[in-house]
Amino acid sequence: MVFKLFLLINFIQYHYSLLDIFYPFGIENGDRLMFKNDDQFLGPFEIPIIFPYFNRKFSSCFINTNGLISFNNGIRGFTPLPFPLDNVIGVAPFWNDINTWNGGDIFYRQVLDLNVLNQIGLDIRSSFSGFVNFRPTWALIVTWFEVAQYSVSSGRPNNTFQALITTNGRHSFTVFNYHKLEWSRSENINKHAQVGFNAGDGIIYYALNSSFTSNVTDIVFESNVQRPGRWIFRIDDYSIQEGGCNTGGYVNLNPFIVYFIGGEEVLVTGPCFNVYQDTALISIDSDYQTECQILDSNSCKFMTPLIKKIGRVSVILKNFNNYTNKTLTFQANLYTKDQSFLSKISGLDVFYNRDNFSNSELSIQWESMQNIQYYDIYVMRIMENQTQIKLIQENIQQNFTFLNYSLLFFESSMNIIEINYLIVATNRSFNNPNFELKNYLYIFNFFLLNTLNGIRNDYQRSNFFDSICQSWKFSERDPTPYLQGLPPCWPILPTGVNRNVPDSFGDFIQDAACNPSRPSGCSFFHPGANVCYRSQSSFTFDSNTVGQQCCYDRLNNLIVGAPGGGTLDMAHSDNRIEHFLKDVLPFLFCCKLSDNCESYYEKRPSDDGRRWRPPIPAGASGDPHFTTFDGVEYTFNGFGEYTFFEINEINFTCQIRTSPLTLNSTDGTVFKAITIKGDSNTDQVQIELDSTDTLYIYVNGIIVDINDGNLYLNQLNLRISNNVSNIDLTYSEGIELKVVLTPKKNAFLFFSSIHSKFKNKTRGLLGNCNGVKSDDFILPNGTVLNLNPSNDREIFEKFGQKWSLKDEQNFFTYQQGLGASDFMRANYTPKFMQDGIIFGNSSLERIAKDICNDNKKCLYDIMVTSDIEVGTLNLNFDEKIQVFKQDLEKVKQVLILNDVTTKFQ
Repeated sequence: MVFKLFLLINFIQYHYSLLDIFYPFGIENGDRLMFKNDDQFLGPFEIPIIFPYFNRKFSSCFINTNGLISFNNGIRGFTPLPFPLDNVIGVAPFWNDINTWNGGDIFYRQVLDLNVLNQIGLDIRSSFSGFVNFRPTWALIVTWFEVAQYSVSSGRPNNTFQALITTNGRHSFTVFNYHKLEWSRSENINKHAQVGFNAGDGIIYYALNSSFTSNVTDIVFESNVQRPGRWIFRIDDYSIQEGGCNTGGYVNLNPFIVYFIGGEEVLVTGPCFNVYQDTALISIDSDYQTECQILDSNSCKFMTPLIKKIGRVSVILKNFNNYTNKTLTFQANLYTKDQSFLSKISGLDVFYNRDNFSNSELSIQWESMQNIQYYDIYVMRIMENQTQIKLIQENIQQNFTFLNYSLLFFESSMNIIEINYLIVATNRSFNNPNFELKNYLYIFNFFLLNTLNGIRNDYQRSNFFDSICQSWKFSERDPTPYLQGLPPCWPILPTGVNRNVPDSFGDFIQDAACNPSRPSGCSFFHPGANVCYRSQSSFTFDSNTVGQQCCYDRLNNLIVGAPGGGTLDMAHSDNRIEHFLKDVLPFLFCCKLSDNCESYYEKRPSDDGRRWRPPIPAGASGDPHFTTFDGVEYTFNGFGEYTFFEINEINFTCQIRTSPLTLNSTDGTVFKAITIKGDSNTDQVQIELDSTDTLYIYVNGIIVDINDGNLYLNQLNLRISNNVSNIDLTYSEGIELKVVLTPKKNAFLFFSSIHSKFKNKTRGLLGNCNGVKSDDFILPNGTVLNLNPSNDREIFEKFGQKWSLKDEQNFFTYQQGLGASDFMRANYTPKFMQDGIIFGNSSLERIAKDICNDNKKCLYDIMVTSDIEVGTLNLNFDEKIQVFKQDLEKVKQVLILNDVTTKFQ
C-alpha cells in the first residue's frame, strides 16, 4: 500500500527534511566521486558474490549518469523508454537526462562497513516479515546529489536521490531514497522520468505507476514502507516484490542483548504503526508490561525493567488500534547478561561501609569504545523487585574520571546490605541516525553496608552479625541431599586454549565475579583462588534450584572449604536477585562481617571432586576425519547432512553439514554447519558458513548478530572468542562442544566431550561410546558392521551415507528459498584416502610436508583442497585430543594420591 503524505502546510519542511533516510554518503563516508559528464557510465564493477536479479545471476554492474544501475552493459540513453526492453537489464531509481556539468555530483561506493550492512539488513527485515534471517554481505550505494537536467532552465532545479542494491548471494533487494525531485523531465525531451526494474528479455518488468507522468516527483512524499521518500523492493525472483511494514511475526530489537538490571532503551522496528491511533505494549517473559513509545510508522522504543533471569527472555509486542479496536501481536527475543568476565571497569572495590567512607576521590577507568564521544556514569541500587538509579556524571569525553566516594551512595534504606552497580553508559544510535537510545556499555557490581542504628562500637557490630549468621545457620537444612544431584568439580583444572585457564569445561563456565582479570572479586569472595566456575546445570529439590561452584588456585588445584573454596548455591546464579538473598547475603554476614565462615561452609559446602568421573572426548576435522567416543579414527568425506551423534535418553541430537570448500570445488568436502537440539527446555543452536563463507549463528531458527562474548541461553551457554574463531557450547547435561574456524573462516573443526553417564547411549557417526572399538560402525537400524577404519571407500558406501538425514529427522534451519536437497549430493564420489596421497603440485607438496610432517590426514586434506589451513585443522584437533587425555591422566594421579578409587575409561 502506498502511504501518501500530502500535508501542504508541511510541504517545505518535508521537502528538505528527508535526507535523514539516506544511507551515509559523500567523500567523508568513503564514497568515490564520478567525473562530471553527460550520458556516461562507470564500470563494470566486480561484485564479489553472485547477485541474483530477475532469477538470473550477475557478477558485475554499471553506474549510469542518467539514473540507472545496470548489469550487462553501461547505458548512455538519455531518453527513458517504457519497460519492458530487450537491451536494458537494471534498476532505475530515476531514468531521465541528467547532466552533472550543469550541476550536482554522483557519489558511489561498495559497502564494506559492517555497521552500514547491519543497518541495511535491519531495514530489509523490517519491511519483509518472511526474511527475518536476511543478512546482506554486499551492497552498492549510489547517490545522485543535487543533479541537474541536460537543458539549463530558470531557477536551476535539481534532484537528490539514492539507490542501493544489496544481496547475500541468494536474495537481493533494492532501496530507493528520495530527498527532493524538483524536475521530472529534461526540457530537451518530452518524456517524464521512469522508475522501475527491467529484466532485459522484453517481457518481464516492474514500473511505478507514476512513471512517465509529471506526478513522478510525488514519490518523494510516498512510500511502500511507511517512510516518506523510501521504497524497498525484493528483486531476485521472477517478479518484483514490494516491501511493507509487518502485521505479525517477528520484530527486530536493537540492541537485543541488554544488562539484566534494567534502565536501557530498546528500539523495536518492523510493525505497522498508526502514530495517531495506536497504543503499543511490551510484555517481557509474561512478568512485566510497559508501554512501547511509538516513534514513527515503523518504530517504537521501550525501557527495560529489572529482569531477574540471565539468558533468553521472550518479548511480546501488542499493538492496539484505538479506532478499530484490533490488536496485532508480534514476537521477539531479548537476551540478558551480567557484568563481563573481563574486567572493563577498574578503580572500584567490591564492598563499601557507609560509615567508613571519606570525602576523598576514586579514580575510575573503563575500556574505551570506538565511535563513542561521550560517556555518562550512573549508580543503581537494586531492591528485591525494583531499582533506583541516579546520574552522577555526564558528557565525559575520555575513558576515565574522578568520583567522590559519597556519590556511590543513596539515602539510607531499611536494608542492612545493598546490592549496587556502577554503570558506564552512553546514548547510541545503533546504526539508525534517527533515534538515540540510552545504552549501558559496562557495569560493575559492588555491595554497601548501611549505617546500623544503635550499634556504637566494633564489639556490638561483631555480636550483631554473629547472631544473624548463627540464626541463618540454624534455619538452613542439611545440604547433603542437594549435592548428589549436581555435577562434581574437576579435582584439578583442565587445560584451556593456549595453555591458559579454560573459559568453560564439561558442565562449567567461568564465574564473572572471580577470574584472573577480576582479582578483586577473587580476593574478596574466595581468598587464594585464581579462578572460579559455576555449573551450567541446576538441580531442583524442595523448591530450591541449586547450583555448583568450583574454585582453583594458581596451580590449578581445586580449593575445598573456607576461606577460598567454591560453594553450593541454593539459588542458581541465573537468578541474580534470589542468589544474592540466599547465598551472597549470608556469606557477607558470616565470612566478612563476623568470624563464622566455617558456619557458612557447613551449609554451603565445597565439592571435593571425589564424585568426578572422566568425560569422554570425540570430534572431527578437515576433509572429514572422525574420532569416535571410543577412539576409532576414520575418514568419511560425504556431501550432505548427517547425524553427528545423538543421545535419545535426553532427546539430544547433533547434526552436521559437509560441503565443498568452495563453490567450484568437487574433490573434497569440509564441515560447513552444525545444529544442536535438546529437549523442549533447551534452546536450539545452529552454526553455519553459507556459500559465501559468512558465519551465521541461529538460536531457535533466528539469526543472532553477536561478536566475541557470551550468550546465556536456556540450558546452555554460548561463548564466542578469538575474533569469532572459537565458539564454545556448554550444556547443562554435561555435554561440551567446541567449534573452531580456520583463519580464513571457511571450514570448521568440532571437538566434543560428554559425561561418562552417557556411555553406551550415543548413536551416529561418533559411535556408540561403550569402550569397545570393534562395534563403532553401527547403522541406524542397529546392525553392527565389521569395517576396517582405514578403508574409507567401504566406510563411505556402507556406513557414513547411512547416517544421512531423512526429512523428518532434519533440524537444520535454511535460508529463504533453500532446503535439504540443496545441500545433498547422493551421487557424489570423493577422492578416497586409501587410493594414495598424490600431489599434482610439487610446490604445494613441499609446503604440506613441512607443515604436516607425517600426519596423513593433514597431507591428504591439503592435497585434495589445496588449502593449508584445512590441513592444519587436523593438527589442531589431534593436539586437543592429546591435551584432553593428558588432563585426564593428571586428574587420575591426583585422585590416586587422595586415595580415591575412580573408574576410568
